[in-house]
Amino acid sequence: MTLQRPSLALAALAFGLTANTLAITNIFPYAPFMAKAFGLTADDRELGFYAGFFMSSLMLGAGLSAYAWGVVADRHGRKRVILFGLASSVAPQLLFGVATSMAWALTCRFVIGLLNGVSGAAKALAPELVPPSEQAGVMSMIAATWGLGNLLGPAIGGTLSRYHLCEAEAASGAPSAGCPAFPFLWPNLVCAAAAAAGGVAVALLLPDDRRRAERAALRDATHAPSDAPSDAAPPPPRAAAAPVGFYGCVALLDIINSEVFPLWCVAPRPSGGLGLGANEVGAVLSVSGLALLVFQLLIFPCISRRVSVTRSCSCACALCGPLYLLLPFITRFEDDRLVMGALLVYLCLLRCAAGTTFTCAFTILNNGVPPDERGKMQGVAMTVGSIARGVGPTLGAELFAWSLTNGLPSPFDIHFTFVLLCLFNTVPVAIAMCAFTRALDRPFGATDTRTDAPSDGFKPKDIEIAPAAPSGHVRP
Repeated sequence: MTLQRPSLALAALAFGLTANTLAITNIFPYAPFMAKAFGLTADDRELGFYAGFFMSSLMLGAGLSAYAWGVVADRHGRKRVILFGLASSVAPQLLFGVATSMAWALTCRFVIGLLNGVSGAAKALAPELVPPSEQAGVMSMIAATWGLGNLLGPAIGGTLSRYHLCEAEAASGAPSAGCPAFPFLWPNLVCAAAAAAGGVAVALLLPDDRRRAERAALRDATHAPSDAPSDAAPPPPRAAAAPVGFYGCVALLDIINSEVFPLWCVAPRPSGGLGLGANEVGAVLSVSGLALLVFQLLIFPCISRRVSVTRSCSCACALCGPLYLLLPFITRFEDDRLVMGALLVYLCLLRCAAGTTFTCAFTILNNGVPPDERGKMQGVAMTVGSIARGVGPTLGAELFAWSLTNGLPSPFDIHFTFVLLCLFNTVPVAIAMCAFTRALDRPFGATDTRTDAPSDGFKPKDIEIAPAAPSGHVRP
C-alpha cells in the first residue's frame, strides 16, 4: 500500500496519534493532586501510593484488548481500528474530568484503555505508506508523536487544571469563587476535543486498507489447515520473542520513570524532592517533550541512515541506565536556577535516549514478521507493554512512597527507586546485544535494499481502486 505522495496520510496519522497520546499524558502533572482532591490522604508524601493507579487502570484495559485489536486490524483494516479508538475515548475522558471518586476515575481510565487499539494499528500501518528506505523515518515520526504528546499533554494538564485555586481557598480558610466544582474538567475537555478532531482527520485523509485486510484474511483461510477454525489467529514467529520481551522491559522502565519523576518533583525538599507545583512540573515535562520532538524529526533520521537500527537500539538503551541513577543527585545543586537547568538537560537527554530506544523497537517488531501480520505482532507487543505499564505506575509509586517514609539510609532512601531502574535496565540491554541479529535491520524477507523498492510488495493502486488479487496469489 505504498503511496506515491504520503504526506497528507502521514500528517493525519500523526495528528490522530498525538491526540491519542494526550489522553495518556495530560494527567501526569495533576495525578497526585487528583488523589488528594478525592480525600485519600492529607500527607503529600503518601500521594504516590494512589497516583499510580490512574495509569495502571488505563494500561490494564489496554493489555486485555491489545492483541484482539491487532487481529482485528489485520483482518478488517487498521484505519477502522484507529477511528474506533479515537472516537471511543471522547466520552470516557469527559467523564474522567468530572469524576468525584477514585472508583469513578479508575473506571473511566480502564474503559479508555480497553477500547483503544490506536497505537498498535498505527505502528503496523505506517510502514506500508512509504518505501523500505523511509521506514525508519516514519517510525521516528510515530515516536515523535509521543514526544509531541509529552509536550502538549502535561502543558494542558498543568495549565488547565484548577486545583491550585482550591488549595489556595483551603489555605486561606475563606470561600472563593475561583475554586470550580470540577477542577480537572478543562484538561480532559480539551483532550477529548483533540481526539474527536483526530478522528475526523484520519477518516478524511488516511487511505482505506480494507482491500489489503480482505486479501490477507483470504490467504490465511486458503492456507490454513483443514482442521483449524477459519478465524484462528496464528501465533507470531518465535524470532519475534526477543523484540517483544525487549519492548516489555523498556516499557516497564519508562512508565515507572514517567510515574516517579513528577512524584519526585512534588516531594518536599527535606525528603530529597524539589517541592515543585503542578504548573512547574507540567512546564518541565513540556520542554523535554519539545526536545524529543526536535530530536525525532531532525536528528534521529540522520542517525538511522548511518547506524543500523539494532545497534542504535542497544546503545540508546544502555545510555538510559546511568541516566536513571543520576536524577536524585540534581538536588545537590544549591542554586534554584542550576537545579532547573540541570533538570531540563537531564530530562532532555533521557527523553531522547528513550525515544530512540522505542523507535528502534517499533521498527524491529515490524521487521520480525511478514507485513500482513504486523498488526498481530504489534498487538502482542502492546499486550506485553500494557501489562508492564499497568504494573509499573503502581509499583513505581509504591516503591517511591515507601522510600520517602521508611527512614532508612541511602540507597534505601529517595535513591532506591532510581537504583532499581538502573539495575533492571541491564536486562533489555542484554537482550538487545545478544538476541538482535542483523536480519532485523530490514523488513521481513527483504533482500533488495534499493531506495525505490516498494514497501511490502504492495502497489499504490492497492488503495480502494485496486482490482482484487487472484485467490491463489500469495505475496512474498
